[in-house]
Amino acid sequence: MAVNKPDSDALSATNLGYLNGQWRAAEQLQVSIADLGFVQAVTAVERLRSYAGQLFERQTHLERFRQSAAVLQLNLAGIDLDRLLDELLQRNAAWLAAAGEFGLTLFATPGSGPPSPANLGMVCSRLDLPQIRQRQQFGQPIVVSDVQQPPPQCWPRQIKVRCRLHYYLADRAAAAYCPGALGVLLDQDGTLTETSVANLAIVRDGAIVSPPPERVLPGITQRVVEAYARREQIPWRHEPLPPECLRDAEEILLFGTTTGVWNGRLVDAPVAGHWPMSAELRKALP
Repeated sequence: MAVNKPDSDALSATNLGYLNGQWRAAEQLQVSIADLGFVQAVTAVERLRSYAGQLFERQTHLERFRQSAAVLQLNLAGIDLDRLLDELLQRNAAWLAAAGEFGLTLFATPGSGPPSPANLGMVCSRLDLPQIRQRQQFGQPIVVSDVQQPPPQCWPRQIKVRCRLHYYLADRAAAAYCPGALGVLLDQDGTLTETSVANLAIVRDGAIVSPPPERVLPGITQRVVEAYARREQIPWRHEPLPPECLRDAEEILLFGTTTGVWNGRLVDAPVAGHWPMSAELRKALP
């Protein structure tokens, strides 16, 4: 579905969201305080964004959402996610025309718990394009926190969930050093994993190095960029990254749905202003 540039006549259009068979204004979507998504933060989530009005890697995101829901034993039987997503876009055609590029969030919670059907919701949101451009131009301040990723014995790192207390604490610690900085989380062995909004890699001797895939959320943007690097014969390997590697890296790379490809920079490091690898890798995106 193509989305046109913002139209002032459509600025007042209502952003409709979906929740359990009902279509309501996005700000009116709500789940019960008795929902286990609220009580215990049991929520499968997926976030997509558009490029030129088209959802990026739509089917890959939907597949990861289904996998996350299955691990959490959320009952989505009989629900046609593709059809609902199409209807969401159709119902919001005027709002999307006003928004330009947009984000889209899907979520599912257990409700009061099995065997009840899961609560399912989806909603669109505007992208902050000036912020995205600023991150890509000036980089994202980052701080290596002392917060660790939950071990995989707690829940698989391959699923995307809304229990994000560890990310929150890492970002709060980072913001104490520099407002707006992201916290980088550690693994149990003290090596780097990821941030709250992005996978992380470094450039060293012209090659890209990122943490082992089993240690982080399998980022969809990183997967697309990594495939591009292979086609362009840009070396890429996976290995544990000690925190001190950030200091000597030629570039610190971040990959995430909303911003795409951009650079991280340690809060006490100067703004480089020239990051050739991230500029090259952005060619992988629409």
